[in-house]
Amino acid sequence: FSYPGRDKPVLADISLEIPAGKVIALVGENGSGKSTLVKLLCGFYRPSKGRILIDDTDLADIAPADWRGRIGGAFQDFTNFETAMHESVGLGDLPRLGDRDRAAAAMARAGGADLAKLNAQGLEVMLGKKWGGIDLSGGQWQKLALGRALMRDDPLLVVFDEPAAALDASAEHDLFERFAAE
Repeated sequence: FSYPGRDKPVLADISLEIPAGKVIALVGENGSGKSTLVKLLCGFYRPSKGRILIDDTDLADIAPADWRGRIGGAFQDFTNFETAMHESVGLGDLPRLGDRDRAAAAMARAGGADLAKLNAQGLEVMLGKKWGGIDLSGGQWQKLALGRALMRDDPLLVVFDEPAAALDASAEHDLFERFAAE
C-alpha cells in the first residue's frame, strides 16, 4: 500500500492470516504501518497492489456498507460524539441506535459501566459542554469509543488501534485482561 503522492510503499509483501475467534496483536515501531494495515483490513483504504481476502472473497468485491456492517473498531483518532451517552455508544451499530440495554452492555464490556453513574440522568445524560451536558476526561471518552466498537452482535472483525492511549495504567491493564479472557 502506498499513500497518494508517495513513491515508497508504507506496506509491502505482507501476508497475514487472522484465524476466526482469535485475539491477535500487531506490535511494531511508530510509523511501521500498523494503523495503515488496520485501515486496510477495515476497507477504509484499498491496497495499491495485491488483495485482501475474507474467507476466499476479495474485499474489493464486498460492498463497503456490507463489510462495515460486519466489523467494529476503535481508533486512536476517535471522535467525541456530543449526544446522549447511549447514542454516543449506539453509533457503533446504527440499526440498534437507541437500544439503551445494548449500549449499557457494550459499555460494560469496554470497562465503562461506571460512566452511566456519573450523573442522575444515567445513559440519557448529554455529553459535551457545548450542549449543556457533562464533560468527560480523555479516558472516559475513550471508554465510550471502545463501547461503540463492541456494539455489534458477532462481528467478523473487531479492531482496536491504540485502544488504551487515553486510559490510565489500571484501566489499560483491565482492558487487556478482559480481551485476553474472551
